[in-house]
Amino acid sequence: MNRKNSGTQSKSRSWVGVLSIIGLMFAAAVLGGGAQAAANKFVFHVGDAFLAAVNPDFAPDFALSTATGDRLQLSGTGTFNAGARSVNGGGTFEHRHADGSLFADGSWIAVGIVSWRSYGNGVPQGLPPNFFGGVLVILIEVHPNLPGDPVLQATLRVDCVLGHPPAGAEEGMQVDVPAFPITFDHEDGGATLFVLSI
Repeated sequence: MNRKNSGTQSKSRSWVGVLSIIGLMFAAAVLGGGAQAAANKFVFHVGDAFLAAVNPDFAPDFALSTATGDRLQLSGTGTFNAGARSVNGGGTFEHRHADGSLFADGSWIAVGIVSWRSYGNGVPQGLPPNFFGGVLVILIEVHPNLPGDPVLQATLRVDCVLGHPPAGAEEGMQVDVPAFPITFDHEDGGATLFVLSI
């Protein structure tokens, strides 16, 4: 969450003001020894209702295809365990052409973990210690509402820039759909968040 433009500070204040109470409910358990047992277990939020309740600008998430100008709107949530390489969850999407016309909408389901890299917790941004930044790459099944009920395989990358992200990291998501082929390779709005489970 919270990336690059002038809205970054106001987004940070929104998180601090609204979510710190939620986070502090978990902090004692996490800091009291629960972190070791649950260190690999997270809830992920991608432009979902949880983020929208904090700030409407946080949801949904958008990504652009720099090759075609198409735009993807996506939201979802789920859980993952990086150590066990397990993930579940899903959400919805909407794919529009560069002219704004709707190409497809539908749902997506998480089916596997490709990789997870933590950027650390959100304490440097003034957020609770169970809020984390990082980059999660998962395999998803895409179910577009198209004739024949196709099922497409895709890769979803979720990036949250809390903690200590590397230079150039951007908040948001990217999706690669090899069957088209099309890649939504540029984050274009919304927010993401990883919450450490206890």
